[in-house]
Amino acid sequence: MKSVALQDVRLSDGKEIPKGSLIAVSAHEMWEPSNYENPDAFDGYRYVKRQQDPELARTSQFASWSAEHVGFGFGKHACPGRFFVGVEAKAILAHLLLKYDFELPEGRSPTVMSLGFELLTDHAATLLVRRRKEEMEL
Repeated sequence: MKSVALQDVRLSDGKEIPKGSLIAVSAHEMWEPSNYENPDAFDGYRYVKRQQDPELARTSQFASWSAEHVGFGFGKHACPGRFFVGVEAKAILAHLLLKYDFELPEGRSPTVMSLGFELLTDHAATLLVRRRKEEMEL
């Protein structure tokens, strides 16, 4: 998330942000070991496990916001459409998983690239997609 300061701002710790400064929120927080155990490894149950911890449950839902995960913004600036996006994303994912098989080519593993504040997917990665045999009419 990037923005430009529309006016001079003094933060609570005394730091000053001059008008016109580029302001960005780093996506790297989502990869911090202090926030997530083994952040570089895929764990399909990562958030399921976090939801079982009463301290983390509120901030571990798909549409929740926290300082550790600002994908939908933060605080009063959190995206109001995040709940709708959650429902739509689940419907699309369910459809794709029911209709298609996905596979990486043998020996290939795409990397996440870091560019300044951004984390980018591997644009050269190959994904093999095969339509499944129809088991039921959807």
